[in-house]
Amino acid sequence: KDPAKRDELAGVLYAAAETLRVLAVAIAPIMPRAAAALWAQLGIDDPLEAQRLPAAGVWGGLAVGTKSAKGDSLFPRLEAG
Repeated sequence: KDPAKRDELAGVLYAAAETLRVLAVAIAPIMPRAAAALWAQLGIDDPLEAQRLPAAGVWGGLAVGTKSAKGDSLFPRLEAG
């Protein structure tokens, strides 16, 4: 809510989204459905299948202004009982 901290907030949100982008690439071979869902929620147009490490792991691959979307939980909570 503080306009003076708007740039700081934008930087934090970008860092969080960029971390999730790299994570999606890293987990794709072992958790393909979760990685694909995360990739879609991040709103990235490039196909996840085309991403290859180490090039895809370089920081700054997420285009500034990319619109993310809220989606279902990637790992739903197990109900006790």
